[in-house]
Amino acid sequence: MSIYIKKQFSKNNKLDLFISYIKFFLKVKISFGNPPKKDVIILDDEAIDDLKNILPNYDYFILKTRLHKIDKIYLSLKMPALFFKYFNGSLMGTYIIVILKIIKPKVVITLAQHSMLYFNTVKALEKETNFLAIQTGARYDLGIFKYWYKIKKLKLDLTQKYYFQNFFCFGQAEIDLFKDHKIRVKNFFKVGSLRLSNFLQDQKKNNSNLKKNFYDICLISDSCTLGEENRYRIPNYERAFGKMAKFTVKFAIKNNLKFICAFKRRESVSLEKEINFYRKNLSKNEFDYLIKNSTGNQKTKFSSYEAMIQSDIVVSKYSTMLREKLGLGGKILACNFVSPTSIYDFPIKGICSIEDCTFEEFEARLLSIKNMTEEDYFSKLGDKKIYTMRPADNKLTTIDILKEKIDIFLKGNNLSNNEIG
Repeated sequence: MSIYIKKQFSKNNKLDLFISYIKFFLKVKISFGNPPKKDVIILDDEAIDDLKNILPNYDYFILKTRLHKIDKIYLSLKMPALFFKYFNGSLMGTYIIVILKIIKPKVVITLAQHSMLYFNTVKALEKETNFLAIQTGARYDLGIFKYWYKIKKLKLDLTQKYYFQNFFCFGQAEIDLFKDHKIRVKNFFKVGSLRLSNFLQDQKKNNSNLKKNFYDICLISDSCTLGEENRYRIPNYERAFGKMAKFTVKFAIKNNLKFICAFKRRESVSLEKEINFYRKNLSKNEFDYLIKNSTGNQKTKFSSYEAMIQSDIVVSKYSTMLREKLGLGGKILACNFVSPTSIYDFPIKGICSIEDCTFEEFEARLLSIKNMTEEDYFSKLGDKKIYTMRPADNKLTTIDILKEKIDIFLKGNNLSNNEIG
């Protein structure tokens, strides 16, 4: 969560911000001079590994934007005048703009798609450089921010501050969602999932031989831990995660199916919190079964993808992997058990999604999907098959498209949103 958003919540935000900056200046190194000149800048390093198959092609510079990650700041004679000219009320936000003014990059890339700092930077410098935002996750933040504004948890509707010059998204679903929420975007490009593309490239490089339908059911453990209901202030938030897991485990046990639970967190402390949530919300028998049949402590960067791609059906609440499974031509069931809000409704209605229901209704739907071939399943979706995710089996991968478009920008050409089919 950005400092800007935290300021909306905190009653003592001025003191909090002052303390944050004091801690920051005590640990950071100061370089007296200008930053290195680069044509490509990566703004925010939080998910830098997702760019591992793109960055080696370019001479780039990583501009860190989070106080706890920044280890060096630059100070030069050019800065005071620029800082005064572009000051926007935020020391860090203005500093980033000034640094980019000095570097004069041709391309600025970010994976931080809901960063207020990024939006303000684009607004200030869009006439001077090309800004590329790459989608890495399903965009439920739009509905959450609007809900928080409605219940007065936020003072402002933060979605109205969103601004994209070039947004490289999963598919048409995001385009429609952004237009519905009146998010300002100059150019959309439907490119699919970069993370899935990275996984598929790794599999090809390592000659991995994953078995299709090795598992009957894969439960993707969405990011929920104890206490999140207080944070989100959405009724039945935690209950929905527990109910979905309970139903999926019960279904697998009752029908004697091969089951795998793909945990999302890799760090030991975070993983333990995730596990404790299931310990609280499942019976002992259900919990033991889930842990025994899970990625657990064996989790690696791509273990969730490995479980997903080897499963006949993927079940989850809102995980991006639901869309990625569809992009691979696989079967899913998206379960929004958070009632009465529609924030987490899947973009596609019909066979692939279900809302708050009884176990009997849940079981009937999953049995119906299990007994279908992929051809029958997607015939029911029709044109919606590719609505949420550009198909991953295209000859031109997401990695290829992004490199191609970056090259076009570096040559000084502009893109129009009809250049990608």
